[in-house]
Amino acid sequence: VRARAVCLVAACAVGAVAGFGPVWWGLSALTVACIFSYDRLKEKFPRTGFVLMGLCRGLSVLAGHSAAAWAMSWPGAVWFFPFFYFDAFGLAVAFAMALAVTLYVGGLTALGAGEERAVGGLPRSRYVPALFPFAVLAVPAVFPFVAKDDPLYQVSFDDVFWCCQLMSTVLFGAALCAAAWCAAVRPLGVPHGPEERGDAVGAAIDGLMLFQLGAVVLPFVQYAEHGAVFVALAVSCAAVRFLFEFFEPSVKSS
Repeated sequence: VRARAVCLVAACAVGAVAGFGPVWWGLSALTVACIFSYDRLKEKFPRTGFVLMGLCRGLSVLAGHSAAAWAMSWPGAVWFFPFFYFDAFGLAVAFAMALAVTLYVGGLTALGAGEERAVGGLPRSRYVPALFPFAVLAVPAVFPFVAKDDPLYQVSFDDVFWCCQLMSTVLFGAALCAAAWCAAVRPLGVPHGPEERGDAVGAAIDGLMLFQLGAVVLPFVQYAEHGAVFVALAVSCAAVRFLFEFFEPSVKSS
């Protein structure tokens, strides 16, 4: 309870000191509401729990985007973020990422449900959530329609390929995430125990991290080294995890 209170107060303090706008406060309030609802409803209504957990992560993506968009309003911020990520295109990416993360985490929650008593093999439908990260493909499909009259882009309805190029790191992260999910659930087709199910959940969470890294690197795609940035961040995250596991072996999963 104390840890929850500290996290809540810290988030509110950051929002107040930084002067985040009403969009951030609204999204953060919705996230907190989903968290409290999940804790109280997941046992009575399991399927509702899957949706609420997904919304917790999806709403956090939108809240993070609103905070980043506010940061872009700082005088001179363009010198730190020389990319048009926080306009209409960035908003489209944020909503697509939120949808993809919500679906994926819902599937992840379903995979982990009752893992302490997992015994039977899972059907082939266990691979379906690997498709969820590709909900981000809604961006290149829809964006040309949204921005066709925007003088900043001057795009046509034939510029889906251009948009996919712009989304390269996000789509790469989606592919890695899908591969991680498939590799994680592959051994679960036969009877297994709680330990095997827990390992699969942890590996699927790792895939989500790679997916989100693709969005983090998106502002760098105009530079040739954006692939190196992705690899550097992924290696850094893996190194931090290794250090946690080395110095705090009691910390499990991701």
